[in-house]
Amino acid sequence: MLWHRAIELIGAGLATVVANTQVVFVGLFGFLAYRHRPTRRTLICGTTAFVGLVLISGLGRDDAFGVDPGLGTILGLASAVCYAAFILGYQRSNPAGMAPAPLALLDATIGIAVTTAVIGLIGGGLDLTPTWPAHGWLVAVAIVGQVVGWTLISYALPLLPAITVSVLILTQPMLSVLWGRVLLDEALSPIQAAGMVLVLVAMVAVNLQPSLVKQAGAPDETSEIPLVRPAG
Repeated sequence: MLWHRAIELIGAGLATVVANTQVVFVGLFGFLAYRHRPTRRTLICGTTAFVGLVLISGLGRDDAFGVDPGLGTILGLASAVCYAAFILGYQRSNPAGMAPAPLALLDATIGIAVTTAVIGLIGGGLDLTPTWPAHGWLVAVAIVGQVVGWTLISYALPLLPAITVSVLILTQPMLSVLWGRVLLDEALSPIQAAGMVLVLVAMVAVNLQPSLVKQAGAPDETSEIPLVRPAG
């Protein structure tokens, strides 16, 4: 919901780029939860990504794309925190692929549906009246981008470190920027474009060594271990 609101404020391309800074928060949560210390490169990439986020906010410039670039960036960042927590929790819910992937996805879907319905009822914005083509697009997104996409991710999560999966998912924001420009005519200001490039470069750079961090207190300072290791 935070991501959808961010899309309204800064467009689909930028909102998706900001939300996918989840890769930085996956590393941070890995440190907090599992005491795995990030490498120097991870810290540099994280800092670079946040500098890019500041630029994406438009810095109050009149030529910045979006209704409210500052608030949109903040909401996108909040959605990134939620996204990172979801990836880690989703992986831990089915360690080593013990349960069929579709079951984990079904549980998550039920939780999302119930939560969304409750928030919609409380906020008064829930409207189940079908409209065309809006609901047609939503059904297409649900089937392709969510059901099929997350089923594949569910199979991958138990087999790979969560940080690796989160980085591979970064193809989404890269393509969203392209589609936003081609299909929605989202023209970014130069400073926002520079920020987007910084964020994408930082996130891709993490993928050069995505699953490795230094272990705090290890005898050998050069020894490295997976950030999030699947149980078993």
